[in-house]
Amino acid sequence: MRTGEDVARCTPPKKTETAGRAALLTALGGLPPGRAGVALALVAGRDAPTYPEVAARLGIGVGTVHTHLRRLRERHPEIAVAVMAERARQLGRRHEAALARDEAHSRQWHRKRANRRYHARYGRWPWE
Repeated sequence: MRTGEDVARCTPPKKTETAGRAALLTALGGLPPGRAGVALALVAGRDAPTYPEVAARLGIGVGTVHTHLRRLRERHPEIAVAVMAERARQLGRRHEAALARDEAHSRQWHRKRANRRYHARYGRWPWE
């Protein structure tokens, strides 16, 4: 069975997503270096990093990441909306992958429980 991560990797981005992403990256070029770096680190990959991961990647504090994002929202609201829309798409893919992992784990856990009940009842494992 394919997991959500496999599907996310195999599904090509839509043309509108690609065009929107290219426009976003172009818009980030006009920002001050700190804000551009934080925004780019948030949307650069497909993995949707957390704010502490962005801070560690850039070698700055988490509070500094929040400050750059606040300044981005205040001074460049149209770019901030585009960054958060891209981030929402990334987090959506991440959530779907997490749900797929959870479903696979749950199925495996219930199978193990059923095997244990079988062993407790019949004194042997189902595959014996």
